[in-house]
Amino acid sequence: MRNFKVVWRDSDGKVRSSAVSYSATAAEDRKHQLEGDNAVVRVVEVAPGADVSASLVEEMRAELPPAA
Repeated sequence: MRNFKVVWRDSDGKVRSSAVSYSATAAEDRKHQLEGDNAVVRVVEVAPGADVSASLVEEMRAELPPAA
């Protein structure tokens, strides 16, 4: 089974990562929920039990927020 995590930057600029792994379908569903709250979201594949890379989190922090 492939595992995915959701990483997002919320409307306050905080970068967060899902604590749980999702299937591809469930990760996309969660992505759409977060986008409804104006979050910038990425779905990334991870190894079982692994977390997202620190470099991805830093990249998300460095990106400019979307225009409102």
